[in-house]
Amino acid sequence: MPEPLRAYKTTILIGFAAAGVFLAMALWFDVAGLRGAIQRSDIGWLALLPLWLGNGAVFSGLQAAISAGGTDDDDDEPRGGHRHPRMEQEMIAIRVRADRARKPGLRR
Repeated sequence: MPEPLRAYKTTILIGFAAAGVFLAMALWFDVAGLRGAIQRSDIGWLALLPLWLGNGAVFSGLQAAISAGGTDDDDDEPRGGHRHPRMEQEMIAIRVRADRARKPGLRR
């Protein structure tokens, strides 16, 4: 299997495993009465499925970003191209007429 696909599969598995742990902890600590609401319902598993899928997608994306950020890119060597020297610019004064009858913020 190519390396990028293996890394993608690994980040997805880690993300969904983390989502499962997160959801188990949310149920264990009964966050916002979630455990009681699921236990009282006869189709409580149907509420757990979208919670797990949504959190799995978020955690997989986070894991992919962490994994991509940890790669060692070799950007230390200088690159080609010639930079132009910075041009020195001279500031000049520009006269602007100010009307005393005008109030600030109004346009004509």
